[in-house]
Amino acid sequence: MTVKNSFQAFLVMKKRKIKDLRKNLNKLNFPTDEIFNLNKVIKKYGGELRMIGGICRDLILNKNNSKDLDFVTNMQINKLLTCFEKEKINFLKSGLKYGCIKILLTDFTIEITSLRKDFDYDGRRPRIEYTKSWKEDSYRRDFTINAI
Repeated sequence: MTVKNSFQAFLVMKKRKIKDLRKNLNKLNFPTDEIFNLNKVIKKYGGELRMIGGICRDLILNKNNSKDLDFVTNMQINKLLTCFEKEKINFLKSGLKYGCIKILLTDFTIEITSLRKDFDYDGRRPRIEYTKSWKEDSYRRDFTINAI
């Protein structure tokens, strides 16, 4: 299969739904309850949460290699902060400049990033602009899944 761009890769992955996500996350000792709770809270406030990065690779390979779990949401960062504060979810604002917050768990860190576009960057520190487009956000992502 040839994938022309990262958005096409996302669509291919979306078609390959993982049956019983909760069971698979539990089997790999991921913080399943916390992930599902975050999803529930974000949905409650009108947003959507999607897994990205290493956790996707790990689910495909059926092997837990990740301690930093990455997610993306279509919720604007300020609204995300507000809903987490209302729901008493503890988080760090260390990546706020880049539209990211971190939730520290005992064995894992969950990072949630708002949809964004990166531009004018030196390889590490982009300037960002928020977007509502999953497709636009996908252009800045690595869809090689860390070279399985």
